[in-house]
Amino acid sequence: MLLLELAKEKFTNLTGIDYSESAIELASKISSTQGFADISFKGINFMQLMAKCFVEYQVYDIIKETSILDTFNIALDKGTYDAICLDPEDSKSKRITYKNNIAKLLIDDGLFIITSCNWTDKELAEFFKSHFTVLASIPAPSFKFGGKTGSLVSTIVFQKILLRARKGILVVDQTTFQNTLKNNSGNKF
Repeated sequence: MLLLELAKEKFTNLTGIDYSESAIELASKISSTQGFADISFKGINFMQLMAKCFVEYQVYDIIKETSILDTFNIALDKGTYDAICLDPEDSKSKRITYKNNIAKLLIDDGLFIITSCNWTDKELAEFFKSHFTVLASIPAPSFKFGGKTGSLVSTIVFQKILLRARKGILVVDQTTFQNTLKNNSGNKF
């Protein structure tokens, strides 16, 4: 579980969000067997908050909710967007809602990291450009087929675009991303 790998790297105040109570229960059990027995985990509805947890799990339906519980510095997606895109019932509308809600979940200039096995870097950048700017594309193993080269997965680090009426548009660049990493107490991504 990616969230536990972040915890092992000494990241704190982590929150796992899922729309499934059973997924929350499974994540809690796995984290306990991974040596995090002193951490309290529980599935909750989207109106509740958990207090003082090292790793916190909340239930939140990212394609339906319009009110946001809390805001976060970083949102990490490793498959949720892909699953939404494969939904046979109105996936286009759900994708747009997902994008809007991810932006609402992030603090000003927060980071959104997405890993997809269904979309290219270019396609992800195009879809999310109304709310985010690309800071980095993380290299992945590649393959050749039919004379073309492709990646097995695409992982992109986005930063939320800020629009401030009194200051205009904040321009975000690679330096901002590097400073964000430096200010993260030496922790690694």
